[in-house]
Amino acid sequence: MRVINTPIEAQYRVYYAIHLNHYSYPWGGTTYNKLLVTEYPNYDLSSVTFTQASTAKFLYPRLVGNPTYVDGVAEGHFFLWNSHAADTTTINSYTVTLIKTPNVSDNETTLGIDAETLTANNTIVAKGTLCLPIYMNIDHIKLSKNDKIILQIDYTDDGAGTVNIIHDNDSTLEDIKIKIPYKDT
Repeated sequence: MRVINTPIEAQYRVYYAIHLNHYSYPWGGTTYNKLLVTEYPNYDLSSVTFTQASTAKFLYPRLVGNPTYVDGVAEGHFFLWNSHAADTTTINSYTVTLIKTPNVSDNETTLGIDAETLTANNTIVAKGTLCLPIYMNIDHIKLSKNDKIILQIDYTDDGAGTVNIIHDNDSTLEDIKIKIPYKDT
């Protein structure tokens, strides 16, 4: 009898990033208004459309481990917006990091990282947007029953415009989307 080994596909969970004004979640010594959600909440909730900073961290407020493993390619995208009225800006690089953390201050572990240097198609005109892809390999890392996940986005630019990380609570836009691969063993 011939046995064919077929790979076991990971179960993907899709997350979206938002910022809610009237909700915060304390975890690991930090309080988060920026959250990962599996579906968008009601659009009428008070939220922030963008963050004018070169770094943003989004926490998934539920525990995902029991335990479970992250294994495979996490993929998605995120949008940057140049809110400047006249100046064009150039994005030089970006890094997207997937992190696990227990409810302990300064105890974060990197699950995966996508670090890119951009040399073409990286200019954002005034009042324009740029969508950047996320692809990160994650090699069978355990999430314990007490771990939560964080998605961190960082970028560098030439400083000419006013760059923002977009995270609108609008299901028709999907500003930040990431598919994370999970396996039970």
